[in-house]
Amino acid sequence: MPNVVIYARTSTDAQKVRQTGETQIEVCRQLLSTRGGSLLGVFSDDGVSGTLPLRQRPSGSRMLQLCATGAVDALIVFRLDRLSRRLGNVVAELESFCPKPLEIWSVSEGTVPDLRNAGSVIAQAMEFAAMELDVVSERMNRGRDRVAALGKWTSGPVPFGYDLDDDGRLIPSSRMVAGVTEAELARSVFIAMAGGSTTIAEARRLQELGVAPGRRYSRRIVLTDSAQWRPSRIRAMIRNPLYAGTHELKSRFGTIERQVPALVEKATWQAAQAQLGINLAKSQFASREYLRCRSILPLVAPRSSFRRTGLNNSLGRVVVNATRQRPPRVRLLRSGEWLSAWSRG
Repeated sequence: MPNVVIYARTSTDAQKVRQTGETQIEVCRQLLSTRGGSLLGVFSDDGVSGTLPLRQRPSGSRMLQLCATGAVDALIVFRLDRLSRRLGNVVAELESFCPKPLEIWSVSEGTVPDLRNAGSVIAQAMEFAAMELDVVSERMNRGRDRVAALGKWTSGPVPFGYDLDDDGRLIPSSRMVAGVTEAELARSVFIAMAGGSTTIAEARRLQELGVAPGRRYSRRIVLTDSAQWRPSRIRAMIRNPLYAGTHELKSRFGTIERQVPALVEKATWQAAQAQLGINLAKSQFASREYLRCRSILPLVAPRSSFRRTGLNNSLGRVVVNATRQRPPRVRLLRSGEWLSAWSRG
């Protein structure tokens, strides 16, 4: 009597709610009772894409570990695409984990004696599953593009400063944050950047105001990936043309451009972009000079220890006055003083 395991998978949370995974398991149990065998375990992954390798699925990885012991003779599935949408993926994984040929009992396609040598039957079944995946993916993408063309938000987290109306379209947020609306606070970030601020300063300002850094989704779900505002998020916000009234959705079928309510004027948005470029150039210049000075310091004082100090001016240079009797003193010089200071040694 063969030792068997049952594997089931649902692709979406909606299928999980409808208990389609339990339905798969029940049908597989009926097949087991008909054919006979000793059930070693039941494994089910809910809300998991068929493109994800078995080893990266919670239950799929545990099933592979059991198969690796050599105790499993057969695997029961409702359909072969429950294992994977791609033939090559599942074959490679079974070759890696299973020390012996493994029979696949499929309720829909029949018995496959050895998936590694299944021939045209299994290949055709898996190719059909792959084609079905491509059709479903194309249908979903086109449906999303159609909804986006109507002006509805379909692109993940709702941008900071915006909310969604009852039709799913972006509107300036009237949510009160730190004494002002979220839309006004987002606008103030652009105005400050256009006036010479930095992403670090703006991230620090929002943090000090107690503004939560969480991201909201269309279903009122709030996710927080960090406890702090980061300059990288401010930078992405400044670069987004959506705040100036134009949003572009990149699709496999082309770019969809749509108009949204602008939070800042075009001139303010462009000024913020220019200041972002200036800040980036200063940062890169300071980094290069810091590394250059780090390479010079050992030549100036090869046997002396020196104390590191912060580089507070991106237009300055670090120069070292060192003696063997005392640690070197590090001070900051303006660009015009650099050559004369270096010539003096």
